[in-house]
Amino acid sequence: MIFTKKICYFIRSWSIVTLFLLIVSIHCQSTLAADMPTSIIEQSPLPGQLGTYRHIQFRDTDLYATTLNSNYHADIYQQDTDIQSLAKSIRQLSLTQDFLIATNGGYYTPQFQPAGLFIYQNRILHHLAKKDPLLTACIGINKNKKLFLATRRENCLHAFSAMQVGPVLIQDGDLSHYLSKPHPKVKEFLSAHHRTIIALSTDHQLIVIATSPTTLLNLAMILKEQPVLFGVKKITTAINLDGGSSTGMYIRFNNAPFYFPEQKNVKTFLFFR
Repeated sequence: MIFTKKICYFIRSWSIVTLFLLIVSIHCQSTLAADMPTSIIEQSPLPGQLGTYRHIQFRDTDLYATTLNSNYHADIYQQDTDIQSLAKSIRQLSLTQDFLIATNGGYYTPQFQPAGLFIYQNRILHHLAKKDPLLTACIGINKNKKLFLATRRENCLHAFSAMQVGPVLIQDGDLSHYLSKPHPKVKEFLSAHHRTIIALSTDHQLIVIATSPTTLLNLAMILKEQPVLFGVKKITTAINLDGGSSTGMYIRFNNAPFYFPEQKNVKTFLFFR
C-alpha cells in the first residue's frame, strides 16, 4: 500500500513537471517567433515559367519579390507623352502591352523626361548625368534581351538599351559605401519610402522587388543577410530604381493579376516576358 502511494505521488509530481516544461516550451517558441517575425505570406510560380513570386514580411516591411530565372526577356519602355497627367498606369498599359511582369523604371524630370542616361535600341535619347549624387549606377539590356546591373554609371554607354538609376545598395556582395557616407544633398532620400529594387544573385537569378515604406539601409541589410527569403544563395549586386509614389508592379497571373499600384504616373518601365 505504501509502495503504491509512492508510485502515485511520483507520477503526479512528474505530471506537474511535464506540464510545467510544456508551458515553458510553448512560451519559448512564442518568444523565438517574436524575435524572428519573418514569414512568407504567399509563394507561387510566375507566369511563363519565369521563376517565383513571393510576398515576404520581414519585421515591419512587406516585400513583393519576383525571382527570375534565365528564361526571361527584358525591355525598357518609355511613355510617349511628355505630359504626366496624360500618361498611363501599369494597369492601363497591361491592356496594350504584352509583358508578363512590369515594374516602374528610372527617375524622371519635372518636364516628364528620363533623368540622366537613357538609351533605347541603340539610340541615346538622353545623355549621362555625370555629377548627379543620386544617379550613381545604371541598368542595361543587351541584344539578347538580358538585363545587367552596373555599379558605375559610365558602364552602360554602349548598351542596347539602358537607363541611369541609383544608388547602389549591394556591391560585390557587401553593403555599398554609399549608405554609410551618403551625399549631403540626398540624405532625406534615404529615409523610409516605398522602394523598387533590382538585384542579381551568385546563381545568376534576377530579383525585382517592390516594398512598403522602408529605408535603403534596412532594405540593403535584408538583401545581404536574408538572401534565402528570395530563394537565392547570395546577392552580389542591388540597385535602387525610382521609388516613393512611383513604385509599382504588375504580374499577369492566370487566375487574377497582382497589382501594386503606383501612386502617380511614371515615365519609364521595365517589362519582362
